[in-house]
Amino acid sequence: MYTRTKTFTNKDGSKRTYIQIVEAVRENGKVRQKVLLNMGRIEDVQDGDLDRLITSLAKFSKKKWIQAEAEKFLVHNAKEWGLELIFRHLWDQLHLDSILKDSFSRAYTSKQLAEAIYAMVLNRISDPLSKRGVNRWIEEVYRPAFSELELHHFYRALDLLAEHKEQIEKELFKRTQSLFNMQVDMVFWDTTSTYFEGQGPDELGRYGYSKDHRSDRIQVMIGVLMTRFGIPIAHEVFPGNTSDTATFRQVITDMRKRFKLNRVIFIGDRGMVSKDILDELDRNHIEYIVGMRMRKVKDVGEILKTGGRYKVVRDNLKVKEVWYDADRYIVCYNPVQAEHDKKARTNCQLDTNEVALAYKDLWRVERAFREIKSSLDLRPVYHWKDSRVRGHIMVCFLALVLESALRRKLLEKKSEVEHLYLLRDLQQLKAVELTIGGERYLCRTELAGNAYEAFKALGIRPPLQIAELTNKRKPEKSKDEPEYFNLTLFPET
Repeated sequence: MYTRTKTFTNKDGSKRTYIQIVEAVRENGKVRQKVLLNMGRIEDVQDGDLDRLITSLAKFSKKKWIQAEAEKFLVHNAKEWGLELIFRHLWDQLHLDSILKDSFSRAYTSKQLAEAIYAMVLNRISDPLSKRGVNRWIEEVYRPAFSELELHHFYRALDLLAEHKEQIEKELFKRTQSLFNMQVDMVFWDTTSTYFEGQGPDELGRYGYSKDHRSDRIQVMIGVLMTRFGIPIAHEVFPGNTSDTATFRQVITDMRKRFKLNRVIFIGDRGMVSKDILDELDRNHIEYIVGMRMRKVKDVGEILKTGGRYKVVRDNLKVKEVWYDADRYIVCYNPVQAEHDKKARTNCQLDTNEVALAYKDLWRVERAFREIKSSLDLRPVYHWKDSRVRGHIMVCFLALVLESALRRKLLEKKSEVEHLYLLRDLQQLKAVELTIGGERYLCRTELAGNAYEAFKALGIRPPLQIAELTNKRKPEKSKDEPEYFNLTLFPET
């Protein structure tokens, strides 16, 4: 079937055209058109009847119905949403907005600066290896508040982070203790270095021992202090020629004063141990657990052959306590990887099992440094100011705090999902803004993989699959400023 028009000439010479539905039929070996329906004069049906008829008929054709329905939809954008939902919730639980605003002077308490810091932190978590500027990356994330940010907000925010680092860390430590009901009785400390291309910052950029094996490059030293549960407390930035021993002494002096801690047990790896460090700890009455290099322990043979039974602490870890020459040693033995046997020297009063597990948990710091170095993304850097470098490292520290907080929440729920893959699954959750029949809606894509585990760990529900967006402009806003959306997507459970 198809349509055709039939035109007739009136006596006055004018023409009238009719529209017909016909079909081709074969009669007596010839094909002719058979009129199935006369629809009337074409100018009459064009007034609206024809459109209604086509729309009505379209539903009986799957292809045409889909095309007709699709014309009602207007998709505006599809942006990343999953990581923003999860880490903004943690950001708010730690009251980071108020911490930042209270730490900055009144002249710089604008919401844009706190929002710029959050954007940079989220970028470190979401896209740390990207060479794109954060001010371009935020266009790919669904958060209406990001639309108010300009490039100068990011630069000013970095300077303020560097200026108010200690106050921010102090207040954040209080919030972290409250959120996790955390008692800090054991602290992990480790350092790393990262190098620059070119001149580097004037104060921090120095040649020194490079843990990246790039002694030909200017570098900076970074130290991070963490709890035994893997929650970062503070960090320090040092010139690139600073030795680990010097950084350790500085942290010892500063630690108790800043955070008002009654008992601190420092745990360090074998690369940090020296007689000077141990003497410094003893003089300050600070308990410690430090790994010892076998070749540097006097009378190592006597220590190893000292009697005593090994106790099983966990799979592939056996320990025994040895007292020798007024020092306490915890000898650790891994029956599967005996070549990695360790001895730990300790002056603390922890149970033998706790000592072994505490030292074994030093991997949390080492993994944290692998992550923070990958997220620093400082290279290539040619002419950065010292304050910008310090501010950038502070951004990385805050990202590490949020990621550690998520890990802790997952652990509390006994979730065994791999962190890296969880982040990837969350990145698959998109926000889609669209218009249907003149009304604006916000939709989300399906939860991929283990993404739901993150919402479950935080005790929040995923957003509704579709919700209506109501445009409500604040009275003081000019018509050139962005819209604010009045939308409740999910309550806490």
